[in-house]
Amino acid sequence: MHTKILNVLGTMSGAGKSLVAMNLCKNLSEMGFHVSPFKAVNISLNSVALDGGFEIPRAQWLQCLSSGTDPSPYVSPFLIKPEPFGKAQLIVLGKSRGSLTWDEIRMFISTYGRNVVDRSLRRLSSQFSVIVSEGSGSPSEINMGGEDLSNSYMTGRSFSASLLVGNVDPGGVFGSLLGNALLMRNPKSLRWMIINMMRGDPEVLKPGIHKLERLVNARVIGVLPFMEDLHLPGEDLLDYRSERCGSEISVVRYPYMENYSDLDPLLLSGNGICYATHRNLSPISRSDLIVLPGSKNVYMDLKYMRQYGIDSMILEAARSGKKILGICGGYQILSSGISDPYHVQSPVDHFPGLGLLKCEFTYSRKKTVRTVRYRFPSSHGLDYSVGYEIRYGRLDKNSERHFLETEYGYEGSVSADGNIFGTNIHSLLEDPRVFKAITGKSPENDYASILNSAISKSSEVFARNVDMSGIVAFLKE
Repeated sequence: MHTKILNVLGTMSGAGKSLVAMNLCKNLSEMGFHVSPFKAVNISLNSVALDGGFEIPRAQWLQCLSSGTDPSPYVSPFLIKPEPFGKAQLIVLGKSRGSLTWDEIRMFISTYGRNVVDRSLRRLSSQFSVIVSEGSGSPSEINMGGEDLSNSYMTGRSFSASLLVGNVDPGGVFGSLLGNALLMRNPKSLRWMIINMMRGDPEVLKPGIHKLERLVNARVIGVLPFMEDLHLPGEDLLDYRSERCGSEISVVRYPYMENYSDLDPLLLSGNGICYATHRNLSPISRSDLIVLPGSKNVYMDLKYMRQYGIDSMILEAARSGKKILGICGGYQILSSGISDPYHVQSPVDHFPGLGLLKCEFTYSRKKTVRTVRYRFPSSHGLDYSVGYEIRYGRLDKNSERHFLETEYGYEGSVSADGNIFGTNIHSLLEDPRVFKAITGKSPENDYASILNSAISKSSEVFARNVDMSGIVAFLKE
């Protein structure tokens, strides 16, 4: 049997491709299919480190978890992480190729892209009977022609069929579905459509659905409800707009914030967060805990914080005894200073941090990507937890006491008063012991249980509202 490819396309970014792909991975694997997720080109700042020093998008990691398969770099051959100054970091098969201009990235992908994608698909096809391939943006990017690897290249492959997802919430879903169906490069591959994020009675859509199906040679196989209480790791900042104002936890949302999935344990546990930006600084003064998340460019985000007085508010919060957590780039922001001799992130050789932790960093050209086993230094005999590091900054000097003990030695910093924490390790708050140490509260359930429960809830709603018989028949052909 040939491996079948099920393309999950979307009318736009935010239509719900990642969620639908995740649910298909979950439901099809439970039906007995051996399923792997896939996304040829992903543009995202939310990534995960795997054993072996590989890096893949968080969305494909979640889809692997849903399908019960081990994540690998082959599920995401190209990951692009945008940077300032017209550049982005290109990651090919899980390994960084460095910071390139967008023109250089386009040239690389146009030259080597199809070979890399084909290599990944051959590897996955040797192990799986079904590949759920998520598109990127929309399949109607006619300006890209045949270079649109995630959409047109995948929909033109043998043994593939496509499903198009439209988001009804912002309006215009029928026009979006019809327009994409007419403009996509391989319209004959389109067999099914799904309408996502419906508020209210889906019956009101039926007249439009019947007319759409007459215009497009594809069936609408489901209308998914808007699930407001569903929290799952997102792919980009579009998935991290929700917050619960009045929360005791604020997050400084600077322009180049990345790895925002570190916030998931706060969101999934029901604590909620409030974002602090130059438009709304009040969360900093009313919060008990302030989080400085990862940053794709610490130099620019520090400049932003100083421009709008956010730095002064953080310093005042520290003086008043509030807890502050810096993760990766946020840790560097809390430090005394950062040296950048190769100008990896900045145009200068050295620039100061906020000085709340007596430590210093240096940027090197080599990127550190690895999983990390860690625990509190005082927790002798307790099991190690597992997190990951994705960073350029190297801790050179540390006059504070260490935060964690890892398989690579001591890590992180804690201020003398015990209120300010810095760490390079992502996913740290998934550990209930760290969660309690930072927030002062014990999570009601461990993160893995909450995450698996959310996946199961989403897949159950999907199964109730989507007729998958046509998809199953295609996969069994």
